[in-house]
Amino acid sequence: MAGIGFQLAKTARDGGVGGIVGAAAFGAVISAGPWLITAAAMALLNHWSTAHLGIAGARTVQTILVYAFSLSALAAAPVGILATRIVADRIFARDAGGVTGVMLVALAAGGSIALAIGAMIFGIFARLPPIEAALATLILAWLTQIWIAAPLLTALRRYRAIPLAYLLGIGVATALLALMPKPDVAVVLAVIAGGVGLTLAAIMIVIRRHFSAAPVLPARDAMTPRLAQIVAAAGVAGVAAIWIDKWLLWLGPDSIRAIGLLRLNPINDQGSFLGLLTMVPGLTLLLIV
Repeated sequence: MAGIGFQLAKTARDGGVGGIVGAAAFGAVISAGPWLITAAAMALLNHWSTAHLGIAGARTVQTILVYAFSLSALAAAPVGILATRIVADRIFARDAGGVTGVMLVALAAGGSIALAIGAMIFGIFARLPPIEAALATLILAWLTQIWIAAPLLTALRRYRAIPLAYLLGIGVATALLALMPKPDVAVVLAVIAGGVGLTLAAIMIVIRRHFSAAPVLPARDAMTPRLAQIVAAAGVAGVAAIWIDKWLLWLGPDSIRAIGLLRLNPINDQGSFLGLLTMVPGLTLLLIV
């Protein structure tokens, strides 16, 4: 985060009021992009899916997205924080090949974890039809990889690419859904998966263009096992702290069985996701102050 933080701080200092506003806006998207996407996606899809899919279909899509966002953050936490820590060392050492190698290993590891979690949650617990379960698992895996890859963009000075990648995926998915009069759940999930995949592809293209050296896999001694365990545990604890209230409320009073064995708390969930927006000012200040 340090590199992009210095750049945003310079923008704020040198650009007057416009510079401060611009730095704050980009800092908000860089630091809290996934949270902004979560809140926006839940609000928009909630309204659209009820009208086009009916109550049962809308609840299926909502449940899949809620669990996908939550579990992708958890799956990415240990891998992403370790990758960011090692990448910071590689950038300091001016080892572009090492950065690419770490990224590839992290994406493969995070994606594998997410696929295993998705197969269990959506295939077994949710009891979804095979196509819907596969698409839900794919959404979870690609979201996990976005969580891992997005922080690497903070090492680049082309920080406008970060909000553009998010907007590209959301915009294309929104346009496709708007053109479909009566889609079924599987089609909606396929469109959402396409939007998520497009965002991931855009992020990867920017990273690959910047770190164009041939990938070099990280050495086994890149980090001591004890330090790696501590860092990974810290990542998991951080994500758990953000999501624990929602997990508890899914099992609490007024919760409902949404699909299969998966539960939601409709009264609380929408407010909880919008409440994530309160994190944006603090995360932004960490970058530009």
